[in-house]
Amino acid sequence: MPEKVFQRAAMFASFDALRGFRELLQTAIKEEVPPVHLLEDELEELEVQIHQLEVGDMVHITYLDHGKCYHVEGIITKLNFDTKMIQIVKTKLSLLSIVAVEKTEPDSL
Repeated sequence: MPEKVFQRAAMFASFDALRGFRELLQTAIKEEVPPVHLLEDELEELEVQIHQLEVGDMVHITYLDHGKCYHVEGIITKLNFDTKMIQIVKTKLSLLSIVAVEKTEPDSL
C-alpha cells in the first residue's frame, strides 16, 4: 500500500491520554527482602490493616513464599476475605502469607 494510506490511517488512530497511567497499573514490582518475624501484637495490628484494604488501593506488601520474604508493590486488583486471597496486579497472594502492609499514593505522572 502507498505510504500516504498509512499516514492517513495513523491520523485516525485512537489517542490514549492515560497510556502511562495504564502501564503503571499493569506493572507490579517484586523483590526479595530479609525475613520478618512478627509478635502476637504485631499480627493483630496487621490483621486490622489488611481488613482496611480495598480494591484500587496502591500498596507495598511484604509476604512469605517458600521460606523467603518478598516485597511487592502495585494496585490491588482483587481482594476476597472469604477465600483469603489478594491480587496485586497479576500477583496472587494468600492473606495469611502477608507480614507487612503499607498503603501508598500512586506516583504522579
